[in-house]
Amino acid sequence: AEILTKTRAESLDGRLSTMADKLTTHCATLEDKVADLEDRSRRDNLRILGIPENPETANPLVYLLDAIPKWFPEMGSIEIMRAHRVGPAKEDANHKPIPRPVLLKLLRFTDRDKILGAARKTMVKLDGSPVRFVPDYSTRTFRRRLAFSNAIGALQKLGFHTFLLYPAKLKVMRGGTTHIFDTPQMAEKFANSMKE
Repeated sequence: AEILTKTRAESLDGRLSTMADKLTTHCATLEDKVADLEDRSRRDNLRILGIPENPETANPLVYLLDAIPKWFPEMGSIEIMRAHRVGPAKEDANHKPIPRPVLLKLLRFTDRDKILGAARKTMVKLDGSPVRFVPDYSTRTFRRRLAFSNAIGALQKLGFHTFLLYPAKLKVMRGGTTHIFDTPQMAEKFANSMKE
């Protein structure tokens, strides 16, 4: 009876372990689907980093309706639905305020792509600091893309051109050779192998 009980317990442990693995996989799949839905709902949003907070920029919508055509005159017209600052106020180590990002909701995602394309060609600076334009992704997608930061830095030092593909893959090019990495670990391993 003791052997039979031990065999049943081992069998039950095996089934529970299999079910736990399936549940973990299923949860990760659901998280990916939710992130994809959220990213699709944000695809006409744009985050603008580095716009100082002052009386001139107190109303981000009015400011950007005037500033964007000046920054990118070749771009043509765009339609902005709304613009506002996001996140709590922060300070750097010297107690100087860090400007909060401006979230821009555009009427069409093609306008977002036009701004991103123009920002790649033309550097915008305010008060001597660069202004950055980035797509607005869900927290999950943002973290997955951020995980490639170390690999991107290492590969750029080695002369590779790096591109983040949606949702979170790294494409690197040098010469006529292209590599695509699904995980930061694969990209870092490749960067280390290229250093040797």
